[in-house]
Amino acid sequence: MSEKVYRRCCGMDVRKNTIVVCVLPLDGQGSAAVRKTYRTFRNELTRMQRIAEYLQDGRLDPSFVPPEIRELRQILRHRLSLLQERGEVHNQSGTCSRRPM
Repeated sequence: MSEKVYRRCCGMDVRKNTIVVCVLPLDGQGSAAVRKTYRTFRNELTRMQRIAEYLQDGRLDPSFVPPEIRELRQILRHRLSLLQERGEVHNQSGTCSRRPM
């Protein structure tokens, strides 16, 4: 497995009333991370249009989920479906196997 190295990383925490953006310094530089909070009003959101421009120009992926996380999500979904199926079978067999008192 090859390791990808990203020169600059950004994260966003999207909430009902605010969006918090954190941009880490360039790889190898010791400067501090930059954090900004935006309200979810139109004039605040237009301040963030640079992100949309990067996406439009192909300089930013629309969404990135690491392969390991995708695999874990798939395994969890499968486990939940098996548990649900087990519960259904258990409920069906429980009602049929009861003896009258």
